[in-house]
Amino acid sequence: MSELPYLDYDFDEEQGFEEPARAEAPALPAAQKLGLALVGLGVLALVVQASGGPLAGTWLGLASSFGLLALGGALTFWAQHAGTNPGIRHDGITFSSLLARGGLGWIAGILMTGLYVLLYWYPALLGYHADGSEPTGLVRVVDPLARVMTNSPASQWFLYGVLYTLAILVFSVRMVMKYRHNRYQQIRTASVAFFQLVFAWFLPNLLVYFQRPYMEFNGIWPLKQDYLWPDKVGGFLDAGP
Repeated sequence: MSELPYLDYDFDEEQGFEEPARAEAPALPAAQKLGLALVGLGVLALVVQASGGPLAGTWLGLASSFGLLALGGALTFWAQHAGTNPGIRHDGITFSSLLARGGLGWIAGILMTGLYVLLYWYPALLGYHADGSEPTGLVRVVDPLARVMTNSPASQWFLYGVLYTLAILVFSVRMVMKYRHNRYQQIRTASVAFFQLVFAWFLPNLLVYFQRPYMEFNGIWPLKQDYLWPDKVGGFLDAGP
């Protein structure tokens, strides 16, 4: 009995999953170049002021650092999507160094983890001093805003609140432009931005201004449901002048 013939071939099941060829990147629009330039100037101003340079702890310093960063970031995201057709665009995510655990992703993760380590355990390195002395470093940059909002010097947590709120607002511009064809995403983004700005940042700091306990209303459920317990409610009502 003769042997049955068989096919002998080398098959690679992952063939075809490598990064596809990319078209030449188009020139950046003028508005996006301007936005990136503002981001660069904002980073430079922030580094100078955090090092104790001119304008640190002034309104002009705050506007030239965090203000330019926020304005430049929002303009960059707007210009990036303004000239495109509405629709889902997720090209290159799998092969992105920032989004697919590449080198840029590791750098971003380490920086964010390091920020939280400084906030919780080494706030003095950010410029907050527990002995009540005037803030320095990064904390000093937001000190003018803290004195208006809370009637007291800035702390590391006020700095964090400013950073977090600005990030939400800037990336909301990206979400609205990227998903401008989707009404659900637009409403969702506007809701997140509104509640972060008003309920998670403005109102809690306003309570401190009136010498009431700091409380984030948006964190009551499910993170801090104990705020609704009778003893907590009574404590908040009885606190302050």
